[in-house]
Amino acid sequence: MDSKNLSILVVDDEKNFRTLLFDALIPEGYFIDEADNGINALKKVQEKHFDVAIVDVIMPQMGGLSFLEKVVILKPNLFIIMMSGLNDVENIIKAIKIGAFHFLTKPLDIDLLYKLLNKIVEQIKLNNENLKLKEKLSFYESYPNIIGTSEAFIKIVQQALQLARTEAFCLLNGESGTGKEVICELIHKESNRKKGPLLKINCAAIPTNLLESELFGYEKGAFTGAYQTKKGLFELADNGTLFLDEIGDLDLTLQAKLLRVIELGEFNRVGGEKTLKSNVRIISATNKDLQQKIKENAFREDLYYRLNVVNLYLPPLRDRVEDIPILVNHFVKELSEKNQKPIKPVSKKTLSYLLTYPFEGNIRELKNLIERAIVFSKDDTIELKDIFDENTFQVEKHYIQIPIDTTMANVESIVIKKVLEFVDGDKKKAAEILNISLRKIFYKLKEEKLKS
Repeated sequence: MDSKNLSILVVDDEKNFRTLLFDALIPEGYFIDEADNGINALKKVQEKHFDVAIVDVIMPQMGGLSFLEKVVILKPNLFIIMMSGLNDVENIIKAIKIGAFHFLTKPLDIDLLYKLLNKIVEQIKLNNENLKLKEKLSFYESYPNIIGTSEAFIKIVQQALQLARTEAFCLLNGESGTGKEVICELIHKESNRKKGPLLKINCAAIPTNLLESELFGYEKGAFTGAYQTKKGLFELADNGTLFLDEIGDLDLTLQAKLLRVIELGEFNRVGGEKTLKSNVRIISATNKDLQQKIKENAFREDLYYRLNVVNLYLPPLRDRVEDIPILVNHFVKELSEKNQKPIKPVSKKTLSYLLTYPFEGNIRELKNLIERAIVFSKDDTIELKDIFDENTFQVEKHYIQIPIDTTMANVESIVIKKVLEFVDGDKKKAAEILNISLRKIFYKLKEEKLKS
């Protein structure tokens, strides 16, 4: 907010004084309105939004202090500047106790008033920032599994929240372990279906014949072992959400039956003749290229477009490295409590390595690595030897991410800095790893120091 967005109500029974304030404030870009007593001022603040009220103490019908007592309850966020022609200490104290922001004496010092208004602008900015922070904290408290502050991750969360307010089907794309199930849960819990069930199934984990029974249910006697009628997920998820994970592995026969449910909202149990209705929102997920599977005649194109009304792509962990420290701290706390182990900090060297590790298994791999470290750690801090098995740990997996538009001079600086971090500042060892002279290391460090 700046002064041009500040809305001010001037409350004074003297017309000339109101005009004086108008002439002083309007050229500065403030929005100004007026009232000639406390009663009319109360009506104004109920009808319109004001940031500030400049109020005289002595007025007919309702004075400034009576107005102040009422308005601090009615509009607690309104900044009140009281003013009086009398240097009345008693009224000043009373006004401040009731909730006035400041008290001025007439004739007004306009420069002082400008300073007060600028101070109010800064306070409103701070209040708005605090409100946003509280809303953010409240959101993350409600969804403890939503972890990350990177631009890429925040964008996905915002898109998911926007999608949640609709009934549109959604296809979540991304590598395994990127958090597709977590985003599905967020969409459901923020949707109008949140009071209904959220049911999940992995289409790749169940054989086709059993998957059909899980999805659509079966009648008693439909096949050997069907001793009683069983409801399927489409019945059980009625008025809720059904999450179909690994949808790219769904058999073509089941794809046709799934398409029928989506198009008509009806299905039959296995071995049943009665047509059943179902009102289900489908969120599906895949780590496969479904358009390529369509070309290979392994996935129905019509089903693809039914499921892919809205497409959300979840970036791999290597594309949101800013979130790695936050995720590490979260998993250390969570998994230490789970395994009844003391919470230990992760060493700087270890965290530096994790920031450049490729994480082909994404968040799931990071979580597993942290749990391994918690189980095997014997020191006061978590080290690389705790996270990686000595037989599988290889320095060649230590990658450095460099933006495509980085200059060669900056590439050198980034690589030297990262290697120094990895070897705990040992310049001689860094020079050996990089196959450059020790002098080159010192030269680059001196150059970086001069830049900063």
